[in-house]
Amino acid sequence: MNIAASLLESMRRLREEGLSLRAIARELRLGRRTVRKYLKPSAEVGKEAVPVSRQAGKLDSHRGWLLARLEQHPRISAHALFVQLHERGFAGSYSLVRRSVAQLRPQEKPAYRTLSFEPGEAAQVDWGEWGAADVPGGRRRVSFFVMVLCHSRAMYAEFVFGESMEFWLQCHRNAFRFFGGVPSRVIVDNCRTAVLHPAMRGAPAQINPGL
Repeated sequence: MNIAASLLESMRRLREEGLSLRAIARELRLGRRTVRKYLKPSAEVGKEAVPVSRQAGKLDSHRGWLLARLEQHPRISAHALFVQLHERGFAGSYSLVRRSVAQLRPQEKPAYRTLSFEPGEAAQVDWGEWGAADVPGGRRRVSFFVMVLCHSRAMYAEFVFGESMEFWLQCHRNAFRFFGGVPSRVIVDNCRTAVLHPAMRGAPAQINPGL
């Protein structure tokens, strides 16, 4: 297999920048065996293979500026930063900038709201499905009711043959007896026993009238 001198030059340039053989193969869409073969010290197309990481230091003097830009604009593209770096006198490749940006870009933290509850303020309830069990006359689906106190995370669970309103209310009674009291409010997930239609696009949830 003959390989174009320009492609070999690209392999050598990426190797200089510190990429592994696997990364070079992925970058250039070549097989790793091909990359390994042509980057051996004995492989020549006009010159010997180039030592690794010769260009890596080109970005060192710009690393502080790059980090500051990423802190200020976490979503700025690597290409935009590459253009700005060249305006600042950077003479390295786009691949080097892209890898550095991937390493330095601040990781976005998932947005969530921390909830806090007082003792006895609230409990969460929901159904879960366990599977099926053999009963006289065949098999029946087994569900489990679970109630968790929001402050202590104490849990009550009960297995039942169904998710009807009768089971739902009786499991509530059993849970309250187990905990020795009734919380101020019960937070219900979108199970069909309690919620006919969940809240959508600003419209409130439609609660089962039987509840």
